[in-house]
Amino acid sequence: MESFGIFVGFIILSVCAVVVGHALYLRIRKKKISRSLGIFSILASIPLSWVMVSALIVDSIDYNPTIRTSEQLIGHYSNGQRSISLNPDGTYVASGFDHVTSGRWRNYDWNLTLTDSPFEKPRIITRNGKWCIAPFYAGPDDTMGILLERN
Repeated sequence: MESFGIFVGFIILSVCAVVVGHALYLRIRKKKISRSLGIFSILASIPLSWVMVSALIVDSIDYNPTIRTSEQLIGHYSNGQRSISLNPDGTYVASGFDHVTSGRWRNYDWNLTLTDSPFEKPRIITRNGKWCIAPFYAGPDDTMGILLERN
């Protein structure tokens, strides 16, 4: 829902930029001032619109998503050959890393505890509204490493 609001906002700003550019062009044309200035204002609105729309392409990551119940997290998360399955009975299976590991899982907010695992500070995040596991999370200012997305 958040990305839809951003999309609508960018569309409105883009339309406003084009309308202002066109109004400037018409004003300049009426006063017989340089047409190149009017054309420049219209052309200047194109990169502005491009910057606004390109912001939609950037990933939206929430490092502290709201998790109401642990049941929301149950499922299979993968990225290529690497995967983690969080089962309803509180067990997990991770494969595609150095070796297959299994054990028990639990969460406290967005922090994920996987017993008998090689992962450092695994964490639940959302990317573009989808649940993901960052098994080697090192903080929002550092790299997350691989990101496993729920299928």
